[in-house]
Amino acid sequence: MHVSRFAKKKLSVQSIRIMCDVLRKLDIDPSRSLARIGLRQADFDNPLHEVSGLDELRFQEEFVELTRHAPGAWLRTGLCYRLMSYGPYGYAVISAQTIRRGIELAVTFQELTYTLLDYKSVPRTDGMIEWLINTENTPEHLRAFSIERDLAAVSLTIRDIWQGQHPILRIETTLPEPSYAALFEEILQAPVVFGADATRWIIDPLDLDQPKLLGDPLLEQTYERQCRALIAQFSERDRMADRVRDLLDGSAKKFPGIEQVAHSLGMTERTLRRALAREATSFRNIVDDLRVREARMLLQSSSIMIDQIAARLGYAETASFTHAFKRWTGMSPRTYRTHNASSSSGPAEPVGAQPAFDQGQASGQRLPADAQAVPKRTLSFY
Repeated sequence: MHVSRFAKKKLSVQSIRIMCDVLRKLDIDPSRSLARIGLRQADFDNPLHEVSGLDELRFQEEFVELTRHAPGAWLRTGLCYRLMSYGPYGYAVISAQTIRRGIELAVTFQELTYTLLDYKSVPRTDGMIEWLINTENTPEHLRAFSIERDLAAVSLTIRDIWQGQHPILRIETTLPEPSYAALFEEILQAPVVFGADATRWIIDPLDLDQPKLLGDPLLEQTYERQCRALIAQFSERDRMADRVRDLLDGSAKKFPGIEQVAHSLGMTERTLRRALAREATSFRNIVDDLRVREARMLLQSSSIMIDQIAARLGYAETASFTHAFKRWTGMSPRTYRTHNASSSSGPAEPVGAQPAFDQGQASGQRLPADAQAVPKRTLSFY
């Protein structure tokens, strides 16, 4: 999935909870990373809480940086992504009446997963099935992590679809052979070929029309409808909120009020508020997103006084800006700037600038406004 579309999704907090659990098992405290994406403890503790796709990607960046020293951590992380962790998507696949139908649902609704990788299932001339991934939409600095994690996660999904059988004959991956290559075959329970031209699973189809033990036509229909409704919400979310964001981002006057924005869009303020509410957002949320983006950029890349930053962002009082920034990031503007300054001299402690996607990545994607203006952290181990 393209980054710009993924960033606007609403996702369960479960993926971030999984990554935090892995970090704690590695004796790494995730609290600063959670604060940097603005996730409060109460929201983190609520399994029903939703985060934006952009926050999911930003936390993936944090996770990648914190775990590069732990060989195999990304692979083991993938083992935590069982079908049930995906919500309606996983339940739809589990309740599919046949293996063939399970494959169809898994591919059709893959937008509901936590990955930027794209999947497709294609028949081979030798009668086998090839489950192939496309990495072109995945930023280069997240690509190795995404592939390694999904090698385990997708292998679990395949075995769940095949009801616990082991249909995977071979796995090929573009990843170079690592020092812990033996761990791949141990975890994935299949031969693994490194340095291939693509990442794929070669699968023995067995009996695709075999009824599944957990198959249930009513549940399948129920969860399929939920999946379709969720994907429809993604498309709706691409509309009004984006138009408002673009107007605010391109305005000569910083952050015009909702009345002016509504007038520019040819509607009443009430109509605009309702349209944004249908997309599970609000005018204030959009303004806050843009303000925190610019505040982070100015604190990280300039020496402008904090009271001047507050004025530039439309705050009459510095105290109001400080309070808002603490709500967004979990720390004061002064502390945030100090952490950035202290981390710029070395990579040892990951408390520096907010990691973000930039437009110069190998994928060539133009990123959403929420991410464009935030400088990408320079990592010594890239």
